[in-house]
Amino acid sequence: MIYDLEIRNILEKEILSSLLNNSELFFTKKHSISTDNFNQPQHKLIYSAILKSIDEFNTVSLITVRQSVKSLSEGELSTSDVISLMGTYKTLKGKMFDKHCELLFQYNVSDTIAVIASEMKAIKKENIEDFESKINSWKAQLNSLGQDLIADISLQDSVDETIQSILSKINNDEVVMGVSSGTRDLNEFTSGWLQPDLIVLAARPGMGKSAFAIFNCKENAIKKDPTAFVSYEMPSSQILERMAASMVKVNSKKMLKGELSSEEWLKVEKALLHLKTLPLYLIDKPLPLSKLLNHIRYLVFKNGVKIVYIDYVQLIPNDLDKTFNEDIRIGGISRRLKLLALELGIPIVLLSQLSRAVESRTGVKRPVMSDLRGSGSLEQDADVIGFFYRPDYYKTSMKGYLNDGNNLCQFFIAKGRRIGTNDFDLFYRLKYNYFEDWDNEHIKHF
Repeated sequence: MIYDLEIRNILEKEILSSLLNNSELFFTKKHSISTDNFNQPQHKLIYSAILKSIDEFNTVSLITVRQSVKSLSEGELSTSDVISLMGTYKTLKGKMFDKHCELLFQYNVSDTIAVIASEMKAIKKENIEDFESKINSWKAQLNSLGQDLIADISLQDSVDETIQSILSKINNDEVVMGVSSGTRDLNEFTSGWLQPDLIVLAARPGMGKSAFAIFNCKENAIKKDPTAFVSYEMPSSQILERMAASMVKVNSKKMLKGELSSEEWLKVEKALLHLKTLPLYLIDKPLPLSKLLNHIRYLVFKNGVKIVYIDYVQLIPNDLDKTFNEDIRIGGISRRLKLLALELGIPIVLLSQLSRAVESRTGVKRPVMSDLRGSGSLEQDADVIGFFYRPDYYKTSMKGYLNDGNNLCQFFIAKGRRIGTNDFDLFYRLKYNYFEDWDNEHIKHF
């Protein structure tokens, strides 16, 4: 393909004219065109107007597009421009329309490669850390090129694939079909964290959600499942200390204060050296959403990462949705992470804070779905939602439990799109950052 701006300009006009004259193409086209695929600003506006028309009226017509144009273009685009486009350029159908979409993608890929090549040529290499970060970003962009092209898979192929998937599960004696969700009881219920699910784990501070995610992350890596942990709250050194403490049952507070005995230090050192050998990737830089998405892509393409933990959603800078509305900001993050899980075929575990409404509640402060900050979007986008609650934190005695529930951490699965809902009692040893299924017998060993 020879890159010709005039040919590209005509190509864009013919695609837009086809969509304006036949809205059914929008619903049947094989390729997921986006506004960014168009080069001309005017064409971007017209396509945005088409999208808005589809969203609001579920069709494209001169009337609906005229309304959309007025609200989007602020005088930059007139209705006559749209009418001219509809009448001047031919309407494409079927394979010819698909071919034009493919050509548009090829032009877009060429543009992306040209930008990357220009950045490579211009960048200064004095700051090695920044240079390595740029290399990772370039690799992620290059690896993701063409991801928008949707494979032409027949219904028969899909049915055959589904049958094979079901048969493999029937013939598999393993409890975990995905990536381990942490404990035996959880794995038996969930079958592990499954692809391509977005799992939201939420709690008030001090309930153990970060500790559980770190513990779970470490367990995944020990089982040789490449695992990434993205922390917006603590540096990687603290995460490693917590992991080591849970591995060798050493008091993490003593570790923090440097009060370890020689024997304890040797255990910790051995644990840290073991962690060094695991497929574990810790990211503690405050990446904005756009870079976070690319970095996760890079980790999956480069290192085969099977699951990603992110701590936590309210701290992620959303540079893709320019808004002061917290619900819209968080909604943009959860939606894109769900789409990323689908794109990459991995589970993503997203931690979330709960609103202060929990603290003002009288009686038992067990969390509910409406306590989620940005609850509408998180509740909609998540495949699984789990809440943590520690009665002892609120000085609530749990009669019938050993030690009155001193080490009890309750975990509620409030939403499970494929697995249903359930409640679990977990044994949580705070000073070791250690979790197990609740078992009255095993407590005696501590």
